[in-house]
Order: sequence, then C-alpha cells, then structure tokens
Amino acid sequence: MIIMRTVVIGALAGALLSGCFTPITWERPGATQVEWERDSNECKLQALQAAHNNAFIAYDAIQWCMQARGYRKVDPNDPRLQAGK
Repeated sequence: MIIMRTVVIGALAGALLSGCFTPITWERPGATQVEWERDSNECKLQALQAAHNNAFIAYDAIQWCMQARGYRKVDPNDPRLQAGK
C-alpha cells in the first residue's frame, strides 16, 4: 500500500512538473528565458516541499509563487492571443 501511494504521488508530481495539466505558460515583461527557468524551478521545488509532495496543493502553490514573482498566466490556446485576430 505504501509503495502504491508513493508511485501515485510520484506520478502526479511528475505530471505536474512536466506541465501536463494545462497548456498555460507564464510570462513576465522583461524576463529572460534563464530567469524564467530559474524562477519556475525554484517555485516548483518550494511548492512540492511545502505541500509535502501533494501534487494538487503544489499546483496552487506554484501559481502563487509565480504570481508573487511578477509573472502572469498565458493560455496559448486563447484566441485573443493568436496573431492577426
């Protein structure tokens, strides 16, 4: 039972970290790719540690962390963001 729980938590955390839950990305005016990667990785690590590896709580914590660093969510599927529209 403990092994199954560990596998499930690991799978959820893996999916969370790989971005499989949503196509939403983050942007901050003036941020470089290096800054984004650093901030994103730090937020993911902090969130998973604070959430005690609960992927659902960590997902919310990542959102709060990124927003606190000045990023906003961008959905690439939003038709308002498509070129020429």
